Amino acid sequence: NWKWLDRVSYALPNRHFFAVDLNYFRGTKNLAEHADVYQPLADPSGLISATVARAPGTARL
Repeated sequence: NWKWLDRVSYALPNRHFFAVDLNYFRGTKNLAEHADVYQPLADPSGLISATVARAPGTARL
């Protein structure tokens, strides 16, 4: 019985990725027209938090 569950919260790391310019590698083959390569930063920049809630007692399970 899940009627007691009325709220779920998450706090996940805010990770950033920057596009890598592949123009330096002239003549590179096997790249699609819109190939994208991203470089992640070493450390997350804080947290992204979210909460999903419903009115108490409205579970239909």
